[in-house]
Amino acid sequence: MKRRMAVFLTALLAALAVGTPAYAEPAVDPYQQYVDPGCLSRVEQPGVREFRDMIMSRIGGTNGGIFACSGYEHGEGRAWDWMRQAGDPNQAATVQTVLDWLLATDAAGNPHAMARRLGIGNIIWNRKSISLWTSSAKRWNDYPCDGSPGGCHTNHVHFAFSWAGARQQTTWFTTPDRPGHWYPGGQPPVAGDTAVSQSSAVINPANGNVQVYHNANGRLIETYWNATDGWVRHDLGIAITGAPSVIRNPANGNIQVYVNSGGQLAEIYWSPTDGWSGLNPLGGGITGHPYAVVNPTNQNVQVHYNANGQLAENYWTPSTGTWSGEHHLGGTVSGSPTVFVNPHNQNVQVHYNAGGQLAENYWSPADGWSGQKLLGGSIELPPGMWTPGYAALCCSVTVSRVRS
Repeated sequence: MKRRMAVFLTALLAALAVGTPAYAEPAVDPYQQYVDPGCLSRVEQPGVREFRDMIMSRIGGTNGGIFACSGYEHGEGRAWDWMRQAGDPNQAATVQTVLDWLLATDAAGNPHAMARRLGIGNIIWNRKSISLWTSSAKRWNDYPCDGSPGGCHTNHVHFAFSWAGARQQTTWFTTPDRPGHWYPGGQPPVAGDTAVSQSSAVINPANGNVQVYHNANGRLIETYWNATDGWVRHDLGIAITGAPSVIRNPANGNIQVYVNSGGQLAEIYWSPTDGWSGLNPLGGGITGHPYAVVNPTNQNVQVHYNANGQLAENYWTPSTGTWSGEHHLGGTVSGSPTVFVNPHNQNVQVHYNAGGQLAENYWSPADGWSGQKLLGGSIELPPGMWTPGYAALCCSVTVSRVRS
């Protein structure tokens, strides 16, 4: 008995010394069965959309589309074409980065681990094809083609998904907190998905989605709702500080999100034709987070922010499609400003903390910017903890304080 107790205590102490692993990855998914594709009414499966948006936001490139009655999985919304030129060394290198990530053997010895977790069954690129279906050889082979860039896939990469991957039923989609190596280029793992900022939301008329953006542990997160899928969480793969700000650009229908990315003002946008862009730095330094608005008088997209203690603006003009660059509007600012359009006079009004006093600087269609005006009273906004915010419903405007 004493000997058995000693062995038990030794094992217990060893277990306590080693500790329990904080995270155990779920087992990798099996290879998927091939299902002969048909042609449905126009549809884009949610798992394919999420993969597309993740690649576009993290890697960049051009969206070649999901749905097409082409005889491939496109006809069921189970395939995506990523437009990349095999003859361009830089573009070919980015493709190779993604392929290496998808097809690598993981630490447990599972080949093609990320492709299996995503439910990808076939990849075609640059006259080569690899099939990962259960009945296939699972190696690169020559791809017979007609010599054209599209037919030979020298101008795009084709990713085909199983039904499980397309429906977000494989482990890449069902694991709440994915490890960093589950992303191309890596991403720090996080404990939970805690919103650490106020959210910014928009309704996308192109697809009817309600789209909400927030900062979750330093990452830009989109959570969208539609009648088919309900609520869907989408990690855009961008590191940010503070809260994002989103607008719909009426000039082109884009959904545009503005963020503080590493102390620089940056933009990432979704277009109805190409999906998500990559991150676009707009120049200038930023403290806190930006606030964007569409000016109804001239349709400019105006982004306001704290530029090292000065109130700043960077605006996009529809007629030229270009950004103005950073403009300082005068006065000093602590924390982050807030901005809205006054429905009574079409003024663009910016409110902020100016040395402990509530201040305003507004733009009017007749006179342009007013310059800083102190509104009286005092305001306490410790940096990084509180910012002015606003809530607007129809025609009434209320200035409030919102925790970020």
